[in-house]
Amino acid sequence: MTPYFLLVLGLFVPLLAYPQSSSEGLSLALFGDSLSTSFHLDSKWKVLVQSRSSGLKDQNWYLDTDPSMQSIFSLTEQISQLLGQPVVSSNLSTVGAFVPNLDIQPGMKESILGSSSLVEQVGSVLKMRKLPSLILSWVGHNNLDYRNWQGVTAANRRALFEAHAQKFAKEYVQDLESLFVRAAREKERLAILVLGLVNFESFFEARSRIEKERVPGTYPFLEESMKVFQSMAVESRAGMVELATLLNQELRMAIQNRAKTLPENILLIYSDALAEVDLHLKETLSYEDAWHPSALGHGIFANAVFRSNEFQSGVLPFLQRK
Repeated sequence: MTPYFLLVLGLFVPLLAYPQSSSEGLSLALFGDSLSTSFHLDSKWKVLVQSRSSGLKDQNWYLDTDPSMQSIFSLTEQISQLLGQPVVSSNLSTVGAFVPNLDIQPGMKESILGSSSLVEQVGSVLKMRKLPSLILSWVGHNNLDYRNWQGVTAANRRALFEAHAQKFAKEYVQDLESLFVRAAREKERLAILVLGLVNFESFFEARSRIEKERVPGTYPFLEESMKVFQSMAVESRAGMVELATLLNQELRMAIQNRAKTLPENILLIYSDALAEVDLHLKETLSYEDAWHPSALGHGIFANAVFRSNEFQSGVLPFLQRK
């Protein structure tokens, strides 16, 4: 099946009709990548269908529409339960999402998968009649595949990582600027919680355990994940942990600095809730590719964000302020 055929076919796979921000009650939105969806690697045909499926955005740590006790107790559900009222949630996450103008040049793969950049996801929110009360942002994991970079050596790797991290943070904040402008103009209360990249140290601990204890026939797309994301190879994992740490450090400083200059109706907070979450258990990872989170992993993400000091002591009081 040719890439062109897949691209054309992909355009006819239904996309999610995102809920619009409500004029009453609490409304939420999330910027994210595949870690904020129910996506996992599969056959090429299933990946295409899955990446553009409306159901992809409804069974994850942020938004779960299944009320049963066996489903993920998502962040949206926890907020709704706490406040005693329904909330309107928009999951703008896409498979392959990225922070633009860095190391990723959108091409055929991104078009086929329906990937969108952070600035494109921001644009989707700006099209809403009213801004959400709370926006969460968890993007950047796809900007960590340094094995795809040109000219990386042991001697220059640290310098390249530091430059990449600084540019990442600058671009990230710049992509959020239009939200600040609109919220300031409309004088509407807006909270934005920026989440640091996932804890790759514990992630690789779980993945290494899977690789050692794997039973034949399980984790069918384990090897495929390292072909798709080359920096997950064993010899490159320490570099990914180092790079993610630098990106989070720079992003934290950039968010904190920008927050100091915003008007009182806008709350901008950085949180390490997901950068510190413990994923060392192999059960936290998908049984298909040991890359994306399992239902257990999604539940851990939801609890980590909801229980974080930034959310409990910062976001919630701000949203509940009269």
